[in-house]
Amino acid sequence: MSTGSTTSSARRQALLEKMVKKEGAALSKSGITPLPRDTDRFAASYSQQRIWFLEQLIPETPAYNVPISHRLHGELDVRALTQSLERLVSRHETLRTHFQSIDGVLYQVIDPVGRFDMTTVDLRGLEEPELTRAIQERVRAEERKVFDLSKGPLFTALLLRIRDDENGLVLNMHHSIADGWSHGIILRELDTCYAAYAEGREPELEPMHLQYADYAHWQSTKNFDRDIGYWREVLAGTLPVLDLPLCGRPTMGSLFPSRYLSTPWRNLGILGGGRALLSL
Repeated sequence: MSTGSTTSSARRQALLEKMVKKEGAALSKSGITPLPRDTDRFAASYSQQRIWFLEQLIPETPAYNVPISHRLHGELDVRALTQSLERLVSRHETLRTHFQSIDGVLYQVIDPVGRFDMTTVDLRGLEEPELTRAIQERVRAEERKVFDLSKGPLFTALLLRIRDDENGLVLNMHHSIADGWSHGIILRELDTCYAAYAEGREPELEPMHLQYADYAHWQSTKNFDRDIGYWREVLAGTLPVLDLPLCGRPTMGSLFPSRYLSTPWRNLGILGGGRALLSL
């Protein structure tokens, strides 16, 4: 990895850490407190309810998939990568969450900590152009897989063994449990965990004081009457029709095109020792 690339990567990681700490401070001031974990069922957030509704409206769509596709260069420690993914899923409840609707009320259900199954496909016996075609087909299929929100898992990992010193990693998750902001957090912590496990030590991660279920519960108890009243007043009466240039009316099946499908490979650098490491 070039010096300029290393410096840029370090700056982005430092900025991300600063923003995460700032966000954590804001959450602590908001009055959100951890809930007792005496149940596995918690209130769903408003955004999760919205996505659930849209999924019922147009089922079996990959429109809300949020994949991350990367090509890893260097010798890969598969054991350390698997341990790292298991640590992330254990650490973040949202990565082991699915949903359940009871009498019209949506809940997020947190599965217990367990083994994380990473799918591995060995393509090392293929030559060009079959190799490139197989990679593209596997990545496209993984990114466009349909998640079952009522069963899960909603976070998956696919490892493509391309060469002895070259691999592809596709992390896919549903938008009901993650977003674009989550990418940076996941990759940063995956990098930290991989480096530690590859060296035979435990990773040092910031403690998790709150989980998403805590925020969703706080949101469900917050009184938004004042906010709702304001917008009802602003939007009262007959609203003007926006005359926007459109290229025809989309069909029902194309209402929610995914911005994330067919994402290009993101090349990740190699740090010291010839080990393939995930780096921001």
